[in-house]
Amino acid sequence: MRSLATFLALLLLAFVAPGSLAHAQDKRPTDKPGDSTPKGATKEEVEQLRREVAAQRETIEALKAMVQRLVEVSQPRVTRVRWSDLTGSTSS
Repeated sequence: MRSLATFLALLLLAFVAPGSLAHAQDKRPTDKPGDSTPKGATKEEVEQLRREVAAQRETIEALKAMVQRLVEVSQPRVTRVRWSDLTGSTSS
């Protein structure tokens, strides 16, 4: 189970890190601390953020499906056994 958690953590990191690094290396000037006028996002920035959120949602859904498949595969199959199957008797 620990390896599953490690795998999922690394997978999540693989999707999140590139976006964080790209944002950190952005060449646009940041707002100055004394600047009191808030600047609104452009339409292009809003659309870019919407695309990023949609891609992240798809990734989350894919990860959920992977986890579900891993859980199903890792759980032992339990076969129901009746007492009569073990003893050969016909009374239940």
